[in-house]
Amino acid sequence: MNQVVFQEKNIEDQKSTQIIFDTSNLGLIEYIRKNIKSLHNSRYALYFFVKNSLFYRYRRSNLGFLWNLLNPLLMMVVMGAAFAMVFQRDIKSYMIYLFAGLAPFQFLNSAIVSACMSMVTNEKFIKKVSLPKIFFPLVSVTIEFVNFIFMIISLYIVALFIGAKFHSAIFLLPVAFLILFIFSFASGTILSICYVYFRDLGNILNVIFRAFFYITPILYPEDRVPPSLHMIFKLNPLNYYVYLVKHLILGDLTLTTTDWIIPTLMAIVLMIIGLVFLMKMDRNIVYRL
Repeated sequence: MNQVVFQEKNIEDQKSTQIIFDTSNLGLIEYIRKNIKSLHNSRYALYFFVKNSLFYRYRRSNLGFLWNLLNPLLMMVVMGAAFAMVFQRDIKSYMIYLFAGLAPFQFLNSAIVSACMSMVTNEKFIKKVSLPKIFFPLVSVTIEFVNFIFMIISLYIVALFIGAKFHSAIFLLPVAFLILFIFSFASGTILSICYVYFRDLGNILNVIFRAFFYITPILYPEDRVPPSLHMIFKLNPLNYYVYLVKHLILGDLTLTTTDWIIPTLMAIVLMIIGLVFLMKMDRNIVYRL
């Protein structure tokens, strides 16, 4: 008798789970509209998810959130001192150059990997709380974006300390950051669905990002890349985003229209692909968690 009652209750739970965010018979535009409306209604939940995640990340640290400033500064000093000697560059200018490329790359790495695992990590919320699936990759990317902003702040603190000058290109950074955010969010959304079905993807991503680190001009300038390897660098999608943000931080106003269009189009296309993919898989995800 107890087994029958449990089975009936389980069936009712499954039915209620389907009704929580029903996407059946929706077109893409209607699906997007419904997600936007649901995310707007969940904006306070987004705030508390991000706030609590950042709090628990540093709750046992004596310096707490200050590590968001100190960690990139210390890493910049150590790596800058080491590689400045290798490339025979002035250590002060090289530290700024290094960190200008390292900051966006680290954001892309941490945001995409974190978003990839977000649905599995938040399995209990997906099954019990009325939130759209896209909410969880958004939370993960937003958390890493907050850390990224603090990294940029720490970069400019060091730049001021060593006597670097600000350039008018700094006013274009918010636009570049938005493009960077959309690309990370879109990539993380697609990969989070794949991760539900293939749990080894997280480990594979870590290996891929290690490879991307060496084929993205961060430690070395673009003109050091041999002509025979140019095609490999062009096939690296992260290169376009790191290049854009890095050169704006360094005050380079010679960026071409192409330097803006390519990363923007990639981010928009990936976002559309991610939404279509999520729309197709939305109802099945909860049963694979």
